[in-house]
Amino acid sequence: MKTILHFLFIVILFCFCAIHLVSAKKNISTKNELGESSFKYIFNLLQDITVGKRIDTLSTGVKFTDIIQDLKNETLQNILLLNSDLQNEDIYLNATQLIRKNGYQVEEYEVETEDGYLLLLVRIRGSGPTVFLMHGILLSSDDWVTAGTDIGIGYLLAAEGFDVWMGNARGNKHSRKHRTLSPDTAEFWNFSYYEIGIYDLPAMIDYTLAVTKQEKLIYVGHSQGTTTFFVMASERQEYNSKISVMIALAPIGAPAHVKSLVLLLIRVITLDYPQIFFGGARSIGIQEIFPSNVLTRAFTTLVCSQLIFQKTICRSIIEALVGYDESQVFYPSLSTVYAHIPSGSSTKQFEHFGQGVSSRHFAKFDYGKVENFRLYSRSTPPEYPLQNITTPIAFFYGLSDLFAPPEDVLHLQRQLPNIIETYEVPFKKFSHLDFVYAKDLEKLVFARMLEIIILYV
Repeated sequence: MKTILHFLFIVILFCFCAIHLVSAKKNISTKNELGESSFKYIFNLLQDITVGKRIDTLSTGVKFTDIIQDLKNETLQNILLLNSDLQNEDIYLNATQLIRKNGYQVEEYEVETEDGYLLLLVRIRGSGPTVFLMHGILLSSDDWVTAGTDIGIGYLLAAEGFDVWMGNARGNKHSRKHRTLSPDTAEFWNFSYYEIGIYDLPAMIDYTLAVTKQEKLIYVGHSQGTTTFFVMASERQEYNSKISVMIALAPIGAPAHVKSLVLLLIRVITLDYPQIFFGGARSIGIQEIFPSNVLTRAFTTLVCSQLIFQKTICRSIIEALVGYDESQVFYPSLSTVYAHIPSGSSTKQFEHFGQGVSSRHFAKFDYGKVENFRLYSRSTPPEYPLQNITTPIAFFYGLSDLFAPPEDVLHLQRQLPNIIETYEVPFKKFSHLDFVYAKDLEKLVFARMLEIIILYV
């Protein structure tokens, strides 16, 4: 059963990739650049890597240019080095090293939650007001900076003098530690976005305020980073007084109208109950989705550094999952972005979002009638009391966002009592990941975001 689910997900991705590859082939001038030779190239590349003696060193920071020298196929060596971005030093640096390389003072802190998870906080030190950034699902603190100093929101805020703190949710590549639990156990992964909102955010916010000796901070969340804020602010109301203003980039509550091609196909297969897919995966031991491990890093770094695959295979995967806006791609930093994703998330997080897709309610996790009665004293999970949120909130949304489509954003807006602005990004093709990677992010999003922040400092 576990193999079947893995195979099904791969087939879904492959189908969409194949469709986009066929259309992309029309734009390739040389026939051998795509098609059978490309697939043979990928197969041979992965085969050489996975059977090679260097496989155990891939996760320790070794440069892939060194691995390439060990490949048995000399033609592959030439293709990899001459037609790729593998010589780019940035793809081998972690976010802290990138920030330091770009001339900023950076610090790391480890924070423990009430339930024992150990989380990484990354700080770009500044003398101004404190801003806390929280990433989306499958992402990490890296993604606020990997697009470069002129694009990354972490850098843009630091350049304005803000003291920038970037959080990491439990289970991502920077927060895979617990006081007593091992990430190799199912118990470690028994969390959804609810626990991130109830435990992770409060722990990181309290730590940030303690170190900076501030009473309040500015909160900027993207995607799931907004969802977890709504959980925290509605369930732990005392944290409203610790946030001066909340900037919600691509806000998500119940993703009832999600248009991700992969999730749409899963909805069809499961008769509009996508949580069945992810719940089934959990029941057979698949506890993590898209982890940052040897295989994913080999693919995103080696394959997605190849210039031809950036515009075909790698683009198609992103497009099938969350949508893709080529007009906003900043190609000089694209290899660096790919090399730092994905960061991993628990399967239960996806299952919880899947429940929102089918129920159309922004509610606590549905454990079934019996367990719901035990936990909630009712047969269905209660919705989050959004009326408890008193923090001023500014919504930013894109018209082409497949994960946070306008109809869902506007529905969520009507449920919150304290929206100070709902900002439609003035670019029709603006999509979900554009909020962290778009080449015109400073002009399209950050400029207005900064104006709002200044009103509350």
